[in-house]
Amino acid sequence: MKNTTTTTIALALLAAVCLAQTPPTIQWQRSLGGSDRDHAYSIQQTSDGGFIVAGASYSNDGDVSGHHGTPGDSTDYWIVKLDSTGEIDWQRSLGGSYD
Repeated sequence: MKNTTTTTIALALLAAVCLAQTPPTIQWQRSLGGSDRDHAYSIQQTSDGGFIVAGASYSNDGDVSGHHGTPGDSTDYWIVKLDSTGEIDWQRSLGGSYD
């Protein structure tokens, strides 16, 4: 009986703590890429409050420009720098003609 009471009190306290916490709010959200397959593999916050996104892209439209090779058939590494509000500061496609 004592274990049941202790467990019940612990669960009640845990529920009260969880309910008292406010959920995080989304500051901004954004989709990046073009009309083909694009993948983000790493996102890091930068010292200016923005973000650097590293990934790969098959696109050469939308947010992606400078694709090497044939879009849709070859992939480039794609690096995007976002400011603190999610707007693109710059983007670079890195690759060769036959990748």
